[in-house]
Order: sequence, then structure tokens, then C-alpha cells
Amino acid sequence: MLFAAKGVHEKQLIAYLLGATVMNTTHLRAFLMNKIPNYMVPSCFIRVETMPLLPNGKIDKKALQAIKGTVIESAHRYQKPGNDIEEKLVEIWKEVLQIEKVGVFDNFFELGGHSLAATTVVNKIKYAFHINITLQQIFQLTDIHHLAREVRVKQWVNESRKAAVASDADKQWFRV
Repeated sequence: MLFAAKGVHEKQLIAYLLGATVMNTTHLRAFLMNKIPNYMVPSCFIRVETMPLLPNGKIDKKALQAIKGTVIESAHRYQKPGNDIEEKLVEIWKEVLQIEKVGVFDNFFELGGHSLAATTVVNKIKYAFHINITLQQIFQLTDIHHLAREVRVKQWVNESRKAAVASDADKQWFRV
């Protein structure tokens, strides 16, 4: 595994795998999450034919990063957003993660998300939807589909509270 530059100030953990066994990132991540802490699970898996070696037998990390391996894909297919909330959440994720394509069932952490990016997403959701989503909810609701349902519920709760306050304001109170 290596750290590779993702952006100007950001790096991502990449795992390079040997072998012909067909796998997908969903199974790899599930296996690794049972073995190592979440922050150590790579955000990208690349299959390579051979590992480049230095004369002393160690892996040549610079040469490894230059190899054009096959990126191992997720087990699920891309699904486009189905409503306005999902569309806005997709735009937020694309901006924060600096990627081009996000499906509603893509996992935030499989796309390269981490705790700092999750904090940025929380703030952008608060600004866009005028609701409070916690960092813990981002870690629990790791795809757009489930996060959009939570946003919808919180919006409904906020609207219900506003309606209740408005109806209380319409009532006239008389002291007896």
C-alpha cells in the first residue's frame, strides 16, 4: 500500500494487488474493515501484473506508482440520482471528493472520502438544506440514497416545527 497525491493538499491510500482472482472493492473493504482500523482501509485498489523491485529485492515504490494497473471496481452498478435531494448531494460529494461521477449507491469512503472530507460534507449539507447532519451520520449513512432519506426526514421535521410555531402564533391567549 502507498500514499499517493490526490489533490494539492490531499493524499489517498492505494493498495496494489497481484493475482488473477476477480474481486470487487466491496468485498475487499468488508474483509479489511474486520481486520484493520477504518482509516487504514485503502480508498483505491489497483491490480498489477508484477511488483517492480529494486536491486536489493524491496518494492520500487516510485516505479509502482508509474505502472498502469487495472482499477478494481465496486460490486454495484452506477445509478443516477432520482430526486432533487439526491442530485444536490451528488454535487456536494463531487465537489468535496473532486471526482466526476457519483452514483446514489456509491460508498463515500470507497470514493476516497475520509473524516476531513466528511466534515466538509456536513457543512455543505447544512448550508444547502438548512438542516443539521452529524459527522456520525455520514459514517453510518455512507451512500447518497440513505443520506438523502435522512435529509428528507430532517426537512420534514423542520417544516413540522415551523408549522406548529406558526399555528401557536395565530392563537390568541386571554388571561382569566
